[in-house]
Amino acid sequence: TPLYRFFNASKGYHFLTTNLDEANAVVRNSLGGANSIDTALNKDPVINGWGYKYEGTSFRVSTIAQHGMDQAVYRFFNPSKQVHFYTASTQERDNVIRASVGESYLANLSAAANAPLLSGGMGYRYEGVAWYT
Repeated sequence: TPLYRFFNASKGYHFLTTNLDEANAVVRNSLGGANSIDTALNKDPVINGWGYKYEGTSFRVSTIAQHGMDQAVYRFFNPSKQVHFYTASTQERDNVIRASVGESYLANLSAAANAPLLSGGMGYRYEGVAWYT
């Protein structure tokens, strides 16, 4: 599966996704509705859009665990900063969950996705496994 890579210069931030629909939504909201992933490469974002420039596909990954590609990469979203965070470390995943929604959600990761954020916590919502390498 291609890993689509975007860059937002105002945030100094890369966004990555394997989901073609999600990638096209980023393109449309950054460049305008007439664009798609097929026409977006290296075009500058429009004013008042989401601000992402499509940089192409970084590399190919798997969306399912399989022999030789079973290292999960976890994805988080910070709604107040409007940025994602990615990690392949289960220890780091657990630390972010613990500091964002609480220790009790480590036993039920699917519930962590919809858990209320802790006041004064890190502020990241767990989105699950993004891809495997």
